[in-house]
Amino acid sequence: MNKTGSKTILITGASSGIGLETAKLFKLCGWDVICILRTQKQCEELECGIGVRAYSADLSTSEQTADICERIIRENFPNGQRLDVLFHNAGYAQPGAVLDVPVDALRKQYEVNLFSIHEITRRLQTVFERQGTKIIINSSVLGFVAMPYRAAYVSSKYALEGWADTFRLEAPKYVQICLLQPGPVNTNFRKNALKMYRANINEEESRYRDDYQKVVARLSTERSRSRYAKEAGECARYIKKLVDAKQMPHRAPFTIPTHVFAILKRFVPSTVLDKVLAKGI
Repeated sequence: MNKTGSKTILITGASSGIGLETAKLFKLCGWDVICILRTQKQCEELECGIGVRAYSADLSTSEQTADICERIIRENFPNGQRLDVLFHNAGYAQPGAVLDVPVDALRKQYEVNLFSIHEITRRLQTVFERQGTKIIINSSVLGFVAMPYRAAYVSSKYALEGWADTFRLEAPKYVQICLLQPGPVNTNFRKNALKMYRANINEEESRYRDDYQKVVARLSTERSRSRYAKEAGECARYIKKLVDAKQMPHRAPFTIPTHVFAILKRFVPSTVLDKVLAKGI
C-alpha cells in the first residue's frame, strides 16, 4: 500500500532504458513507485535494486494485463489512495517489411503497444478519477512519420496517437494526457528489436533481403548511430519536468530529430518528405 501523503507513479516496462531510469529518478525524489515488468526475475532485481514495488505480467495477453491491474488496485489503492502519474512506457519494435511481417507478429505488436495501454487505462480509471492523474504515453517520432521496414511499429504508434488524442477529448478535465515523442535514445530498444526480427522475419526468402542487411547492421549497434541521440536518464529528467508542470502539453517531443521531423511533416510536401524518409533504413 502506498504511503500516506506521498505521491505515486505507476510505470509499465521498467526493466531497462527510459522506464528504469524514470523509476530510479522518481524513487530518489521520494515518490512511491509501482512498476509492471515482464518477468518475476526482473521484479525481484528491481525491488532489491531501488526498492520499488514490482509486478510481473505479459502485457501481450489481455488476461494477464487485466489480472495485474486488479491486483495493483487491491494491494495499493484499497481506501481511496491516489495515483498521481501513470506512465505507459512498455513497448517494443517488430522490424520487417509490410509484405514480410506475419499477421501473428503484427497482432502481438498491437497487443503490447496499444491494446495493453487501453486495458490498463480502463482498469485503473476508478483510481485516477478520484482526484486527477497525469497520464504520459510513450509514443515515438515514428508516431507521426514512417520509415522503411518498421510498418508494425509505426502503425501501432500512429494508432496510439489517435487513441490518445481521442481519449484527451473525452477524459475528465482533471485528467491530463501527454504523448511523449522520443527520437533516438540509447537503450536496449535496438537489441530487443533485433530479437523480434530474428524470430519472425524470413530474410532468405524475402525480396528485401539486401536491405535487411542494413537493418541488421543498424540494430546490431549497442548505441544509436545518430549524433543527436540522448541517454535514457536525460529522458527521465524530461519526464519529471513534464510531471512537475502545472499543465502538461498534449505532445512532448524529445530530441532534435523529433522536432525537425515535426516541422518537415507540417511544411514539406509528402512527395519530397518520402525521399528523405526512404533513406532511413
